[in-house]
Amino acid sequence: MKIAIIGYGKMGKAIGQLAEKQGHEIVIAINSANKHQIDHLKDYKPDVAIEFSTPSSAVRNLEKLISQQIPVVCGTTAWHDQYDHICKLTKDHDAALLYASNYSIGMNLMFRMNKELAKMMAKFESYQPSITEIHHIHKLDAPSGTAVTLAEQIIQEQTNISKWELDNGNEDSVVIKAIREGEVIGTHHVEYHSDIDDITLSHVAHNRNGFVAGALLAAEYLHTKKGIHTMQDVLSWALK
Repeated sequence: MKIAIIGYGKMGKAIGQLAEKQGHEIVIAINSANKHQIDHLKDYKPDVAIEFSTPSSAVRNLEKLISQQIPVVCGTTAWHDQYDHICKLTKDHDAALLYASNYSIGMNLMFRMNKELAKMMAKFESYQPSITEIHHIHKLDAPSGTAVTLAEQIIQEQTNISKWELDNGNEDSVVIKAIREGEVIGTHHVEYHSDIDDITLSHVAHNRNGFVAGALLAAEYLHTKKGIHTMQDVLSWALK
């Protein structure tokens, strides 16, 4: 594939290195120094764009990519309030979008397990769900997009839980505790607590390789498609 990378920080550089190792071509990498080139990205003839920028620039980047009908895999979080707008734009331009709060295959397997566990735990109201996420001190958003996805899955399956809240909450909420320390790549714990016992589902990332490999797998899945897709679509495709 010919790949355009939008956002050339740690993730962007790691994606570029693995992509070239796998035989793909990076036709352009966009950062703050050459950000104007995103307006003419079609000139580079990319098969797909991989967007890992910042919450403040993600929506603008997506709008420009979609208007040029370039399939885009987006891993930037904390812009989800504009998700419906971006989905409508994708459909209007007959383009392709795949957004995920986390591209790790392991984490996406955990998403499936979290949904099934939430469905089972809905029958046992004595258990109170909560989430703890730990990331490096440079992470811009809190809670993480991954933690929000986990919380929303629980809310969808449990009628007695109506919202998530950061740090403090009531019995009708999933409390998310966001910890920022050192250079932690990403740790997520979903816990169900009762007076009798605790049940914990966890994912601990040891490095960024899982996110990078998952983003490239998503790009391989998306680059010939149209419409709105998720990592669960990629997972189903990969498991065939």
